[in-house]
Amino acid sequence: MLRVVLANIRAHRARLVAVSLAVLLAVAFMSATLILGSSMRATLQHSLGQDYAQADLVVVEDPEAQYTEEEIDSGAAPGAEDLEKLERAVSEVPGVAEVFVPRALDIAIGSGDVQQIFELRQLAPESFRDVTVTEGRLPEASDEVVMWDTVAEQFGLEPGAQLEITSYAGTADDSAQAEAKPATVVGVLETSRNPFAAGQPVIIGAPSGIEHFAAAPENVRMDYGTPAQILLDPSADPDAARAAIAEALPKLPGFHPTLQTPDDLLSERLEGYTGAADVLTLVMLAFVAIAMLVAALVIANTFAVIVAQRARELALLRCLGASSGQVRGSVLLEALVMAAVASVVGVLVAIGLMLGLVAIGNAGGLGGTLGVFGMDWTAVVIPILVGIVLTLVAALAPAREATRVSPLAAMRPLDAARASTRAGALRLVAGLVLFFGGFALLGVAAFLVGQAELALLVALGGSALSAVGAIMLAIFVVPRLIGWLGRLISARVPGRLAALNSVRNPRRTAATATALLIGVTLVATVYTGAEVARATFNQGLDEEYPVDVVVTLPALDESGEAVALDAAAFDRIAAIDGVEGLTPMRSAYFQEGDGRVWEAWAVDAREYDAVSRVAPVRLEGGAVTMADPPKNGEITLGGETMMDDASAEETTLRALRGGAPDSVLLVSPETLGQLPESQAGDGALLRLSDGLDFLQINEIRTQITELLPTSFVGGAALERAVFEQIITTLLLIVTGLLAVAIVIAVIGVGNTLSLSVIERTRENALLRALGLTRAQLRWTLANEAILLSVVAAVAGVVLGVAYGYLGARSVLNSVGEVSFAIPWAALGVVLVLAALAGLLASVLPARRAARLSPIAGLAVA
Repeated sequence: MLRVVLANIRAHRARLVAVSLAVLLAVAFMSATLILGSSMRATLQHSLGQDYAQADLVVVEDPEAQYTEEEIDSGAAPGAEDLEKLERAVSEVPGVAEVFVPRALDIAIGSGDVQQIFELRQLAPESFRDVTVTEGRLPEASDEVVMWDTVAEQFGLEPGAQLEITSYAGTADDSAQAEAKPATVVGVLETSRNPFAAGQPVIIGAPSGIEHFAAAPENVRMDYGTPAQILLDPSADPDAARAAIAEALPKLPGFHPTLQTPDDLLSERLEGYTGAADVLTLVMLAFVAIAMLVAALVIANTFAVIVAQRARELALLRCLGASSGQVRGSVLLEALVMAAVASVVGVLVAIGLMLGLVAIGNAGGLGGTLGVFGMDWTAVVIPILVGIVLTLVAALAPAREATRVSPLAAMRPLDAARASTRAGALRLVAGLVLFFGGFALLGVAAFLVGQAELALLVALGGSALSAVGAIMLAIFVVPRLIGWLGRLISARVPGRLAALNSVRNPRRTAATATALLIGVTLVATVYTGAEVARATFNQGLDEEYPVDVVVTLPALDESGEAVALDAAAFDRIAAIDGVEGLTPMRSAYFQEGDGRVWEAWAVDAREYDAVSRVAPVRLEGGAVTMADPPKNGEITLGGETMMDDASAEETTLRALRGGAPDSVLLVSPETLGQLPESQAGDGALLRLSDGLDFLQINEIRTQITELLPTSFVGGAALERAVFEQIITTLLLIVTGLLAVAIVIAVIGVGNTLSLSVIERTRENALLRALGLTRAQLRWTLANEAILLSVVAAVAGVVLGVAYGYLGARSVLNSVGEVSFAIPWAALGVVLVLAALAGLLASVLPARRAARLSPIAGLAVA
């Protein structure tokens, strides 16, 4: 039988294209998703974790550390001696090969009235270094520095440029006393891949440069953006070394350290960045599970068509002595060979697709989202095994059907399942139970809070059950829907014939519609889920960071004089392309009784509402507006203790709930004047146009810095752009894969229509003999395909919206409040394309039917 199977595959390759593509799609989808997860983590390791990717362990602040009131009040922070103490304590532990404690220094570059505040960072030792020199070389002498290419371009610097660097201690008096020292730019580096670091005014000096430029040892501080890093001796026991290092870590002023692995730290930062670690990968895996179920149904339907088309061939094999087991085995063997080849090709397609997307991402400035290709063995082996098993399971029912072909069997329509029969009634009841029971589970999963993994499992189970129920009910529902819709096109003969033919065989009609229903449902599910995720993330960002860009000026200049508001510069900022609104504000810092420092923004309520992305705020005299006010409705503020001249007075104000960013208090200008004395600086709040990408927003920030060199530019616009890039990139990936799903559906519709043409050969010939023209026969089949496609597309969109919203809600519920959103435009396009796809699927079967002459058709036995 093996030779028969292989010969059959070679002779009839074309009819295996549909099922091969179904397997290829499922395997490619799964493999691409696994590669996507690996690539995203590799990209994050390459970007967020760039500064500590070479380390075995990192030293970070203990999130559970308990600080004394004295430490909080003093505002103490580790100095140069403390950092040396930490480095010495760790390096003395057995098993430690090398330690790097990053140091930083706040500096001012320039002279006179033109100065720019920078952060001078220490170049990491070679063992921990991950930098690329684009021009010049790395710094070696203490007075040599390098900078990122974006910073060099922004300030017009290149290797050989001379700078004047002054140690900046945070107050004008200290900075004025510091001596300006010359420095030489010796190189330019590729900008850090870390999206949080990119765009920041940073230069990098030699290890001895920090002490060289520091006016005093106490000016040297920790580099809070880069953790201390440890390399272990390859021969050391990692667990024992980690325990010994943890025991040796000293407590420093304002910094109680703890140990983590780079991967753990990366996971924490990722969780804080997205709101939930790997949440998007979980969403993708949910879609993969749905795709696997859908692919199994498509495979089963397509093999059923293949078996029906081979009825005479199977009958001939039985006449030649083949047993039922051999016939069944031949079908399964054919499925196995085809699945193995298609699965391997599917994995190769997934690898090629992901390599292409990574290349496109890097070329298009999306490297921070998907810039590194990552893959492990699971992305190859598991999808291939799943593809083979999936195909064999899906082919079991058609294989059993093949054994029912008797030697005298001829091609004839299958009997329709009717609700009046025992089997039909059981199918109807089972379908209703599975469909509504599955959606009930989906509803439960959608409202499970704080149990993301359980909610995902329940949602997957509910989706699978309801999908099976929908397929079982299709034989009862689809023909009725087609019958109702068919009345609209029954004015002419082709329309009447199409309406009658579509409902004559409910089983064949349901199988035909199911192929397209599956593809449309999956497309609608993905687009709805992505739209819900996008709306939810944007809503969360709006509530946490309602202002796109915040521009703040220092309270005092280098001479100790108050920095005056440059109204002309603000007017030029408001005129920058992409800036929709700007409102001025004054910013000052105050300390609450428990030591928490708040930034207060004095704004006009109406002007703030014009730039805020949340509901209008209420500002009252003697009150502050904040995101989460204390339960007693009051807050007590004093002058910021970090300022030498801070007031010891305290003022108690009413606390109102409103659209303020975290750690920010909104007050009226009059209320700011009632608060304890604290140095206040001018600033502005900006709202940007919707739809700007990361590069456009970064360009706006650069232009603002050029107009106000001493300003600090912050806000949530960059984070919002990163979220948009993530959603857009993932949607691009899924759309590419689901475009293949629609192709599979078109081929499935074409195959089942071909079977319908074969079944009705004599009938079509009789109609031709009675006067039906070839054009009318082709239009009859086209109308039949349109009826099937429109019904399947509408049903698929309805199901897809329900699956997408409930599925996304089950995953995102633990993040916060989930928004309801429907991608109307995308779904409209899906409906139109689905109808056109069904029409396209009828072309070849209609041409085949029209070619057959009435005499030849009537002669078919």
